[in-house]
Amino acid sequence: MNRKHVFGFMLVVLCALPSASQAQTCFKAKPLPDCKSFWITELAGGVAMAGEWTSPFASGEVGLMVNLNKKHAVGGTGFLDVGDYPAFGIKGRYRYWLSKNFSIDAGLGAGAGERWLIMADGSLVFQSWIGIGARIEHYGGAYPGEGYYATAKLGGWPAIGATGVLAITGAILIAIAWVSIAGAG
Repeated sequence: MNRKHVFGFMLVVLCALPSASQAQTCFKAKPLPDCKSFWITELAGGVAMAGEWTSPFASGEVGLMVNLNKKHAVGGTGFLDVGDYPAFGIKGRYRYWLSKNFSIDAGLGAGAGERWLIMADGSLVFQSWIGIGARIEHYGGAYPGEGYYATAKLGGWPAIGATGVLAITGAILIAIAWVSIAGAG
């Protein structure tokens, strides 16, 4: 099965889910009663504060959370980390709503790439659009170690906008490199 078929199948399944079409599934996260569930789209970056691994990282996450009541939400995301050792994996998520505009998020995840990792993070989030927090990582495999990071993240429309800007910038840089290489040959 090629990628087009997989994508089409996933789209049909998502559209056919009764909970997604009958419930209030929001793009901009809010507590009950405004949203029964909500999408998570985040870009994050971190600067190492301590540990064996001190290089910065960038991460993208996409997933879904469900409000259990007016204060608590749970869900999960898939993530892609880029940095010295890129990795992809899954993360369980918990959100405590302080108010309609502020929340505390916590996550616990595992991933794999050139080496495996286990991570835990927490952040204070404003309107599901911007957050600050901390992340702890433990790496295994050929290069074991820990990393302790201060983090910042964008969510929702700001994250999607930033992803678009990064994609366009990347395409332009690739085109420039291609023209330079073709012109040198």
